[in-house]
Amino acid sequence: MKNRILGAAVLLGALLVPAAPAHAAAGTEAWAPGCTLARTELPLPSGITDALIAGTDDHAGFAGYAPAGWSAYSWKNGTVTDHGVPAGADLVTVADQNSSGTFVGQGLKRTTGLPYTRAISSYIVRGGAMTQLPWLANHDRTYVSAISANGDAFGVASRSGGHTSVRWPAANPTQVTPVPGVPADWRTLLDASDDGRTLLFHEGIWRDGKATPLPTLDGLDWSPHSMSNGRVVGAGLYGANDKQVAVLMDQNGSVRILPNTAADTNNSEYLINSSGLIVGSTVGQGGGKEQYGMQVWKLGTYIGTFGTPLDVAQALGDDGTVGGYHDGYNYGTPSAWTCS
Repeated sequence: MKNRILGAAVLLGALLVPAAPAHAAAGTEAWAPGCTLARTELPLPSGITDALIAGTDDHAGFAGYAPAGWSAYSWKNGTVTDHGVPAGADLVTVADQNSSGTFVGQGLKRTTGLPYTRAISSYIVRGGAMTQLPWLANHDRTYVSAISANGDAFGVASRSGGHTSVRWPAANPTQVTPVPGVPADWRTLLDASDDGRTLLFHEGIWRDGKATPLPTLDGLDWSPHSMSNGRVVGAGLYGANDKQVAVLMDQNGSVRILPNTAADTNNSEYLINSSGLIVGSTVGQGGGKEQYGMQVWKLGTYIGTFGTPLDVAQALGDDGTVGGYHDGYNYGTPSAWTCS
């Protein structure tokens, strides 16, 4: 799921005025100090024991894939659906899911040498049907990374001369067009707003044709992880001693350090939903490295740490349900958590 310019805060305040969330009424989360955490294991097809969660429909539904990429899966109402892999592909990954349950990802082919796989296609699953997304002409690869609530998919096409951000419109996903105004050296797309007018990149934020570096604080070097309703969360190093911290950028572009951050933010992922609920957990750690369960904040106020070091959050819905895995290293038993 990373840039710093102080003067960008005022401009970003203007750029990131959020639209009203398209789903989940505010205040539906029950996460509060002393709430009781409940974990529900998500089912898997026979013979499959582990999975990764890559997206949520904001209503306790999820999308993901098996760690070896055998199939793309979606979960809803206690049932798992196996969507297989795109035509011609050996493996599959899932990148994102929207509130309608539509999700996007990549088809991969095995190779004999490093990196052992290569992307050969992009796809969208809508209404249970998998459809291939066309790649941008005159580019080597086109990676789909995000999907908005209105169904527009977004990604980045790459070639030796640079990168081109692209959009597949919901009304015609067989069409791919460049996104105007994104710098050619912005290569890592992380998230899209519900209305598709704002895109979060590793390198900064794009909105309505204008690209802007992320604001920061003096002494802070941080990277974004996720975005919702005009807010961005991430992690970085702060101060003369390079203290590891979690970071919140608010809707007006102001940046603050989240209190009580666990030390190992370099190996953590931070998620945020439309009401400002934030969940962070250690990703892919083991062998004695620090693991701490799920840390939770609400609009910058620390709520507490929940679960065990074996619980890893990978998706956060607007209903407050967390999707992820339990007891694994980069993947494990797919699970959903609520706290009430």
